[in-house]
Amino acid sequence: MKKSTENATVDYEPEKITDSVEIRFFKTVSGDRCSVHGKITKDGAEAGSVTYDSRNGLYIVSLKPVSSLTSEEQGAVLAGVHGCVSEILAD
Repeated sequence: MKKSTENATVDYEPEKITDSVEIRFFKTVSGDRCSVHGKITKDGAEAGSVTYDSRNGLYIVSLKPVSSLTSEEQGAVLAGVHGCVSEILAD
């Protein structure tokens, strides 16, 4: 039987950003398209998400609500996300 598309999903261990904030990433590859998604949590509660799509270069970091993280935690998330996504894409 011939495959029409080959897909692969990889889950990553949570990346600790601060003592209470972490991001759990997963990467999906379908053909020549790669997507990276992440769930931002603080003390176990959802605090936002990260999305990167290689097809159109879309890169979104969303905090829900923005007040769920202190300004220091927000800065740490924004500073850490790019390195994490770059490492995942290189994997």
